[in-house]
Amino acid sequence: MNGESVARYWGEAQRRGLSLRAAARAAGLDGSVLCRALKGNWAGDMGRVEAACQRALDALAGPAVIATSVVAGCRAVCAAAYAAREVGMVWGPTQCGKTTALEQCCRENEAYRMFRFPATAGTGALAEEVAQAYGVLAAGAGFRENRRRIMEAARDTLLIADEVHEAFTAHGHGAAVREIEFLREIHDRSGCGVVLCGTDAMPRGMNGGQFAPVLRQTLERGLVRKAFGGRPAWRDVVAAAKHHGIGETLPEDYAKAWQAKLKGMSFGAVCRLLRSARHLADKRRMDMNWDRVADALRTLDQFAAAE
Repeated sequence: MNGESVARYWGEAQRRGLSLRAAARAAGLDGSVLCRALKGNWAGDMGRVEAACQRALDALAGPAVIATSVVAGCRAVCAAAYAAREVGMVWGPTQCGKTTALEQCCRENEAYRMFRFPATAGTGALAEEVAQAYGVLAAGAGFRENRRRIMEAARDTLLIADEVHEAFTAHGHGAAVREIEFLREIHDRSGCGVVLCGTDAMPRGMNGGQFAPVLRQTLERGLVRKAFGGRPAWRDVVAAAKHHGIGETLPEDYAKAWQAKLKGMSFGAVCRLLRSARHLADKRRMDMNWDRVADALRTLDQFAAAE
C-alpha cells in the first residue's frame, strides 16, 4: 500500500475545509492514525486505513448508488418517457430508494431535470421550483415570466417531479388540480417528457375525490408506470451488503434467517443498519461481515428496549 488513497482523501477534505480531526472522523479513523498514515509512519494495518479513506473519498464525491431493482425500474421509466416525450409515473412507500434512483438518472443523462414539489401550495411556488431546476429562475419575477422561461427551456428534456403526493396530502385537492394541470401544460406546450414520482397517495389522489375526472386525464396519460413494494427484495439487500463491504455469500438457511430478521425494514433502514455495522467494524478493526451486522442490530435493539 502506497498511501495514495489517503493522500487523495486528505487533499479533497482540505479543499472542502475539513480539519484533520473532522476528516478522520468522517472516515471512521482516529486523528492520530490519519496523521501518521499521511506522514508514512503508520505501523498498523495500512490496507484498512486506505480502504476507509477510499470510502470516505467516494462519499465526498457524491452518493454512490447501489444497483437495486428500484434504480433499474426508475431508469427504465425515465428512458421510456424521455424517448416518447410522454408521461411516466413511479410510486411506492417512503424510504424505498425512489428519490436516490431518480437523482442517479439525472446524473446519467444531462437532458433530465428534477425538482421537488414545494411545501407551499400554489402554481407560483411550483413554477419557481421548476424554473430553478432548468436554471432559468427569474429573480423577483412573477409566475408568467417563470412560466415563459420554463416553456422555452423544457424542449427536448425530461422533467422529473418528486414528492408529487405532497400536492394531495399537504396542498389539498383544489391546489393539486392546478399544480398537476400546470405540469401537464408544460408537457403539452414544450413537448418534453414528464415523470411523476410520489408515494401511493399520488395515484390514489388522482383516482379519487371530486377532482378525479380532471386528474385522471394525467394518470391515464402514464405511458409507463412502476409501483414499488414496501419491503426490499433480498437481491437488493445483498447488493447493499456488498456495497458496504460484505463479500460473503450466505448459505440458504442463513439467508432465510436474515430475511426474517430484516422483515419490516425499509431499504433505507437496511442501509442505515449496514452503515452502522461498517462503522463498528472499522472502530473495532474487524472484517466487515454479517456478524458485524448482527452486532449492530443487537445494539439498536438494546437502545430501543431502553426507551
